[in-house]
Amino acid sequence: MDKSFIVNALRKNGVQEGMCLEVHSSLKSFGYVEGGAETVISALKESVGSEGTIFMPALRLSPALPLTDEDKKLGITCKIKILPDDRKKSAMGIIANTFRLQNGTLTGSGIMQISGWGKHAQEAVTGGLNFAIHNGGKALLLGADIYKLTAMHY
Repeated sequence: MDKSFIVNALRKNGVQEGMCLEVHSSLKSFGYVEGGAETVISALKESVGSEGTIFMPALRLSPALPLTDEDKKLGITCKIKILPDDRKKSAMGIIANTFRLQNGTLTGSGIMQISGWGKHAQEAVTGGLNFAIHNGGKALLLGADIYKLTAMHY
């Protein structure tokens, strides 16, 4: 799969220039992508164009940690760490992690961070996903299920 394939697939699925998208993704679900996460992000940016905006979660959360027997006895079903601001990786996946670190991407503060790129990127810093939620934004789930949609938690 290459960039042109992804752009064509996004267009066929309704992504248009000027759109505001909250994107959740799993690169593993794609199979082989020539250029990896960078290619997916480039295709997304090309698809929404300079008048569009892309938001992705940048939560400072680790992947799930192993549970001890004591955790299980206490009824704990998931254990994670809060990561530092300067993290390279998180539980958000390689596409979101790569997006967050790119030039031109802005990221909010706190633990529940959102990253944004494009016309309304500053809104990721000032209001997280509020701009997308209140201004006709759409959700794009690329290999991720609906339970990963951060906007549902607002």
